[in-house]
Parts: sequence; C-alpha cells; structure tokens
Amino acid sequence: EELTKVPVDTKPALSEALIRCPDIVNNETTRLLFLWCTDFDAVAAAQRMVRYWQLRVEIFGNDRAFLPLDSEAILDEDDRNQLFTGAIRILPHTDAFGRTIFYVDQQKLHARSFDARSAVRTMWYQYHTILSDPDRARRGIVGISNYQNSSWLPNYAWMTLISNTFKYSPIEVKAAHLCHAGIFCRIFSQLCSWVIGPWVRNRSFAFHSHDGAEVIASLTRFGIPAESVPAELK
Repeated sequence: EELTKVPVDTKPALSEALIRCPDIVNNETTRLLFLWCTDFDAVAAAQRMVRYWQLRVEIFGNDRAFLPLDSEAILDEDDRNQLFTGAIRILPHTDAFGRTIFYVDQQKLHARSFDARSAVRTMWYQYHTILSDPDRARRGIVGISNYQNSSWLPNYAWMTLISNTFKYSPIEVKAAHLCHAGIFCRIFSQLCSWVIGPWVRNRSFAFHSHDGAEVIASLTRFGIPAESVPAELK
C-alpha cells in the first residue's frame, strides 16, 4: 500500500520492474525481508525498495536488471572472471549466530585494475542466492575484509556502490570486520563513516590488526569461530 503512495516520477525503475518482472517485485518473501530490514516500518520499507530498484538498474543496466539475479547467467564474461578470482565470496560456514559471512580479499581485488560495477555485480549475484532461504536472509550477513599484503588505495566507485548495496538491499548487514588493516585504512574508514553517514556508524565496525592465530582468536570473540574463518587468514 505504501508503494502506491510514492510519486510515480520518483520510482521509474520500480515502475518498469512492475511491468517487466512483476513476479520478482511482488515476491512475498522479498517484500517481507524489506520490512524486516526496517523494523516493519512500511514507509521506510517502501522507500528502501524504490532505492533498491534504482540501484539495481544502475549496476546491471536495463538489459539485465529485470532478470532473476540468482542465476550465473546474469553475469557477463568479465563478471565471471572476477567471480572466479575468489576476491569476493560467500564463505561455506556461518558465524555463531547463523549469519552468512561475506569475504573480501583486498589483495586479490586491488592487485589489478578492476571494474567496480563488475565486482559489485558478482556480489549481487551471490547476495541474491541467499534470498531463496528466507530464514537465512532474515538473520543478515557479516563481512570480513582482509587487507593483508594489500597496497590498498580507495576506489570511490566501489565504496559507493557497496555502501548503497548494503543500505538498500533486502538483507541487513550486521557487522563488518577489517583484518590486517593498516593505519591509513583505519583513518580512512573512520572518515568514510562520517561521509557515508549513520548507516555505517550504526553497525559493528571492528578492526583486527593481529597476526595468525591472534586474528582467529579476535574474530572468535565476535562470534566467528575458527572453522568459519577463511584459509587466507589462518
């Protein structure tokens, strides 16, 4: 009902989706997840859905945005090459609270000049495979970012797309863990929290600057057991 109150000229992507893929837009589970993300605030959920479809078109373009995103067929050759690097992936085990863990290997990602939209598309593809399991999606996700041996420099297009992905998608990000993050990354991340806004500040944002077993012990204190930690951090 709240969606009908949103002016048509402010929701062109959603209006197009209602014509081209009504089954996706009207999926009862997905709509419920938008409500879960906004504490069942119907107005906020409607606004989030409008922004989600705007972002979906921005990332995938009109040709692919209205297709199911949980099929690898949604990815082009560059996207698949990015996916196969393993730089961005869902880990096989959850945290202690049953939440899905997204892992980003900054060394693999930034070791080459990468297309931010292509990298984000691989994340969206994986992200949407979670939607088929409503209970899993409702528990949300946590992120682990590994900066070990990474000459990390900020990619503003990547950061903006990732931030907007987590702000507007129907799955809530519960926490973000930055491992082996240098002093520059720490300072820059704090600045980003003020630039991006309260969405980042309201999340658990933890740094783990230890080595080897100490990183695992540190993550364990946040409910991420050793068996859920990726091999690159062990």
